[in-house]
Amino acid sequence: MVTEIMKGLATTLKHAFQPRITIEYPEETRTVRPRFKGRHVLKRYENGLEKCIGCSLCAAACPADAIFVEASENTNAVRYSPGERYASVYEINMLRCIFCGYCEDACPTEAIVLEHDYELSYYDRESAIYVKDRLLVPSVEGSDITLIGTGYTTLLCKEAAELLDAEGYSAEVIDLLSVSPVDEETILESVKKTRKVLIVDEDYPRCSMATDIAALVAEQAFDDLDAPPRRVTPPHTSVPYSRPCEALYVPDRAKVVEADLEVIE
Repeated sequence: MVTEIMKGLATTLKHAFQPRITIEYPEETRTVRPRFKGRHVLKRYENGLEKCIGCSLCAAACPADAIFVEASENTNAVRYSPGERYASVYEINMLRCIFCGYCEDACPTEAIVLEHDYELSYYDRESAIYVKDRLLVPSVEGSDITLIGTGYTTLLCKEAAELLDAEGYSAEVIDLLSVSPVDEETILESVKKTRKVLIVDEDYPRCSMATDIAALVAEQAFDDLDAPPRRVTPPHTSVPYSRPCEALYVPDRAKVVEADLEVIE
């Protein structure tokens, strides 16, 4: 009996002084391996044209039938890709996707890439279907304000940028793609150009991605700012169960545009 107790204590003491394996997620995030396959991204050429030509080889290679592609013809007046066709519809069902990377291997133009973003969460099933606007690397460049988002909030930033363009303002949209590591160089370069920044996040206003980016900008680009960094986040309260109340709780396009105009003007 005593022998068994001593063996158990020896095992406990052996592991007590070893480095801990677990981390305090989400406050701490683990750096993924270079070959890690995370969220899909549709790439562009340096001139801004889309690499995807709508060939549907990625959809044919997908063993989970998670990809849907619909092609359309380019015209001389409106051109989206260098080839004759482009993907007018590109959808990935993340609930089906097994992140095997077969789509990436099958793509002849290296348009689809599995990046390192692994923080994929949804409020409903519709949000799990990533459409082209959420997958495509944004090419929106502007000079009046920098809009920063990640995942779904990037789509809000792009929609807000289009509305601001109608008002005569030029907004630059940054899709972070990954929150760890954060592309600090891109953020700081954009802020130094536009001199104003707005961060859109679905997390709380405290201890969140938006807070970290606002601190980064304030610490390293303070002299370049014409206005304090602005955040659009839910209030620091619990998520309501009622759907109408939830719609008031989470950021939306109207809230982003309203905050943009307040910062710019």
